Amino acid sequence: MNTTHLKIKSNNLLLDGVLVTPNPTVKKGVIFFHGGGHADAERYGEVQAYLANHGIISLAFSFRGCGNSEGYLTNSTLNDRLIDAESALQYFINTTGLPENQIYLWGSSMGGHVACRLISKHLKIKGLILQSAAAYGLEAESQPFGPDFTEIINKPENWNSSGAFTDLKKYLSHTLIIYGLDDKVIPEGVKTSYRESALQPEYHEISGYGHPILRPTSDTEKIAWLEMLNLATKFTLEK
Repeated sequence: MNTTHLKIKSNNLLLDGVLVTPNPTVKKGVIFFHGGGHADAERYGEVQAYLANHGIISLAFSFRGCGNSEGYLTNSTLNDRLIDAESALQYFINTTGLPENQIYLWGSSMGGHVACRLISKHLKIKGLILQSAAAYGLEAESQPFGPDFTEIINKPENWNSSGAFTDLKKYLSHTLIIYGLDDKVIPEGVKTSYRESALQPEYHEISGYGHPILRPTSDTEKIAWLEMLNLATKFTLEK
């Protein structure tokens, strides 16, 4: 297994990333889109290692203003994250040589929304993994992160107008949707909308799992984390 720390150009910014390449590889790849706030690529280290042990190459990167990526979080938007996601996908294709039909997008929380927005432009992508996926209304997508963004997304059922649901309905391939039974962040309506929007959904809710677990800190979380990883790995290898 080889781990490479790298930079991805997105507009005039450099994004920090980590590419993990197994030896041998099963010729399948995963790109991670992390959640909101100060989440970053480093949170996926153990997940990337787990996938590599099953022959799956993966790329984790930090959106602008997060981790060691350039830019400022409070000056960026969901639309900017979509630009970064596109840049990361093109980098991954050019670096690994994998075609879109051997690549899976894995979006966590806010990253799930971004993955769905991206998938409508890349309908040949092999599979989509939504881990504790959030959804945001159209009004929120151009609003810089900060108090005004928070005010918008706190409006009752703001997510109803989410383009993520509309875009997901265009995607013909398989979608794995995972939520935790202990998730107190994502409204039930968002979970239902994702499940009903996906044309080929595989839906799971995991006991002992919150929002979302990437670095388990207790035995209960470790069990839930492994269940989530096993589901995602099986999905990537078999679909």
